[in-house]
Amino acid sequence: MSDHKITINTPFNEQYELIIKMDSKLIDSYMVSRTVMRYDFTVINCDETGLECRLILLDQFLDQSNNDLVKEVAQVTAAFNRMFNELHLRLSHAGEIIKVLNMDLILAKWEQTKIEMTAAVANNDDLKKLIAINDSLFTNADKLKGAIQNSEFLHMYFGQVFYVDLPKTKRIVSPNILNTANLEWDMKIEEQVTNSRPDDKVIMVNMHPVRPLSEGYINAAYHQFKDRIDLEHLNFNMFQKEERYIESNTGKLKESVVEKVEEIGHNQLYQKFTYRMISDSEKKKQKINQNEVVPRF
Repeated sequence: MSDHKITINTPFNEQYELIIKMDSKLIDSYMVSRTVMRYDFTVINCDETGLECRLILLDQFLDQSNNDLVKEVAQVTAAFNRMFNELHLRLSHAGEIIKVLNMDLILAKWEQTKIEMTAAVANNDDLKKLIAINDSLFTNADKLKGAIQNSEFLHMYFGQVFYVDLPKTKRIVSPNILNTANLEWDMKIEEQVTNSRPDDKVIMVNMHPVRPLSEGYINAAYHQFKDRIDLEHLNFNMFQKEERYIESNTGKLKESVVEKVEEIGHNQLYQKFTYRMISDSEKKKQKINQNEVVPRF
């Protein structure tokens, strides 16, 4: 790994646990959930052109929920994710998919998965539309590659911090946290020096919307709520924060934490996500360190 560009430079195998927490208030609808996912990630080979890797989804379950709709969506998502529970990928050093090496296997799974998903949402027209969208996805290799690229694991591992010169600032166009409209974000990526983790690269990413918000964005993002909140006087707060702890000499991710928040309308409308992914090795190490702390009396 160079001083300024983070790369994976040695093969390894590791298991990871990802916990996703959601807290959402959409006027009259309040939803909370906690989802747990486990992965097995193997870097088979790495060279100057990129990485060959295998990613296995070991488990996925909805650990907590207060809403039946969340449970239905979780069922569909779990069935959909089985399409991608075994991935053989060629990646760039930045984590971008160059080629899905087992694309034929993924496509072959779709018909059976579609039957399971259809049965799970027999009484929900909105989720049936989601299945139809996915059906069109699996007839387009580029769209399918894009769906894999946007998967939780690849984002939590690579984000936009690998194979770039640090520090870095840039402006991107991306959806808001509610996923109702695109807007411009200012992104700052930098390394944080810390004595507490001398063997790690600690990389921070901070993203904030470009202000002021345009009238076009406000109408597109929040028009559906205009009868319930005052769009002229928004109590607006939106940001995304990311932290990654990466082994300095190998590029192996130890832990990543992502927080996404969008708050509108004085606690009437908000969506908050917290993602935390940690390797089993790092989790074990942290537990040992905690047990070694001697209490003071």
